[in-house]
This record gives sequence, structure tokens and C-alpha cells, in this order.
Amino acid sequence: MSGPRPGRTHDITAARHDHIVEHLKAAGLGALADLGFLGLDKDCNDQVVVTGYKATRARKLTTGQKTANRIIAAGRAPVEHGFAHLKT
Repeated sequence: MSGPRPGRTHDITAARHDHIVEHLKAAGLGALADLGFLGLDKDCNDQVVVTGYKATRARKLTTGQKTANRIIAAGRAPVEHGFAHLKT
């Protein structure tokens, strides 16, 4: 998709620079992402990048939000394990 970036480049910055959301929409695809990508896809009606819910000290997660986070994590786990095997 793109050339290498310095290691200090945050994932969401690279995704914005490479217009990942627009590419996903054009291809009719979606993506599961970690909380580092919160705010990447701001179109609530046609969201293609799904992230979990983030708790704060003032706002704890509801049971439904915790369940949603577990489902997203379960979908991301095989991909993360695949990347880990590629790196070793």
C-alpha cells in the first residue's frame, strides 16, 4: 500500500496519510482496529473501521460495551498472532 515509515509514526497517522478509510469504502471492505484508531472513521452511518469502547476514570464501561470489546478482540486475535509469527 505504501512505503515504509519511521518507527515513530503512529498507526492512525499513517492510516490517515494513506487514506485507508477511503480505500476500504471503495473496496466494500471493513476492518477491526484497536483503540489506537479511535476517531479514524468519523462517519457513523457508513463506518468501515470498527474499534472498541474506551473507559475513563469518570466513565466505566457497561456490560454491553465490555462484551463488544471482547468480540472485537476475538476477531483481531488471529490476525495479531499471524503478525507475531511473521516477525519471528
